Amino acid sequence: MDNYFIVNPISGGGSAARVLPQIEALAASLKNCHLHTTSENGSAKTFVHKIAESGRPCRFYAVGGDGTLNEIVNGIYSFSNAEAGFVPCGTGNDFSRCFSPAQKFYDIKAQLDGTSMELDTIETTIDNGKPTMIINMANTGFDCNIVIRADKMRSSGSTAYIKGLFQEFFSDWGFNITIKTDSGLDITTDALLMTAAKGHYCGGGFCSSPLTLPDNGLIDIAVIKNISKLKLLQFLKKYHDGTCITDKKAQDFIKYTQCKEADISVSKPQGICLDGEIYTFSNAHFKCCPKSVKFIVPKGAEYTYRKIKNRRIKSNDNN
Repeated sequence: MDNYFIVNPISGGGSAARVLPQIEALAASLKNCHLHTTSENGSAKTFVHKIAESGRPCRFYAVGGDGTLNEIVNGIYSFSNAEAGFVPCGTGNDFSRCFSPAQKFYDIKAQLDGTSMELDTIETTIDNGKPTMIINMANTGFDCNIVIRADKMRSSGSTAYIKGLFQEFFSDWGFNITIKTDSGLDITTDALLMTAAKGHYCGGGFCSSPLTLPDNGLIDIAVIKNISKLKLLQFLKKYHDGTCITDKKAQDFIKYTQCKEADISVSKPQGICLDGEIYTFSNAHFKCCPKSVKFIVPKGAEYTYRKIKNRRIKSNDNN
């Protein structure tokens, strides 16, 4: 099986440099290891799609951020002979947080010896455009705005997100959103944020969707209504840790459901993050595609099924 390491040289302020020596050494010593550097947005998707079309068994490792992984997922989505891997070198690296121990993702030998698991993806259509697949999460509002702010900074990693968090906290927030799902949620509300998730984390480590499972055929939808800065401060740590959604005190302002399909619309165009990549939208449609991509789990790592009280929480989908 051929192994391709797709390096995004600008992800995370050039963070890929710390693993490149491992990759270059293996590429020089093993005939089935190849190194490719991306040149522009979309080039990773085009590159892996062309190779996957050959029908040969192949693995593609994103050496970059969540956005680079997203390109690979979209490039190989329709091919059963191809698998996606992740060497997290971006700003947020949120999808890899679903696995432990995290350091295994930087062990290139463990990556090559890893096995793949079949994961769900979310087919996402924005404003009736061309569908794109996401492997982790779509989010809009407060945490997406943090990503937008962090993306504009010279800082990388958690430093950029912390700065973005402070900037967003002291700004005006809130937006009007309508959400309709096949599970019965039908609300229009003034919101702080909304997530449609298959992974747990967004915004550089906020566990916004702790109840998600990687292969259950369902999307986790959560909306937090617009709340005061004081109340957000009271619940921010719980939101970060993934305990807010099951907190009885938070049920007045959190709406949560699991569904196979969902439609959302906002009153005026705003930012939305799809696997960390920023778009502008007014309407979006989400559809779960069960076990639609093979993801490589490094040897010695495993998916983290979070231990949460009331995991089987009843969907809070009343208006």
